[in-house]
Amino acid sequence: MPHYQAGASRNRSYRIVWFLKLMEELKIECRVGHPAKIRAAEARKQKYDRRDALLLLNLLAEDRFPSIWMPSIGQRDLRTLLASAPVGADAVASAAHAAIDGSG
Repeated sequence: MPHYQAGASRNRSYRIVWFLKLMEELKIECRVGHPAKIRAAEARKQKYDRRDALLLLNLLAEDRFPSIWMPSIGQRDLRTLLASAPVGADAVASAAHAAIDGSG
């Protein structure tokens, strides 16, 4: 299965949702890297695109790429729906959130 790697911080992850949706629709595995853990994988402080690309390649090849969890399209849609649910639906919303997060 083809895949694409993209780095994103938690603050900016909303900016790549459209891209993740496109990749999911095209059946391309997309893994978002945990920036702090990727940075910790190499001691150098100064960033160089070529070195960073080689680091990502090595992490992938060695199956050590630190991914963050991203919800699927269905999970994002359900969360949006639940966020707009009436107040009386709190119990249903809690159960649905637990199911989405895998804790229920």
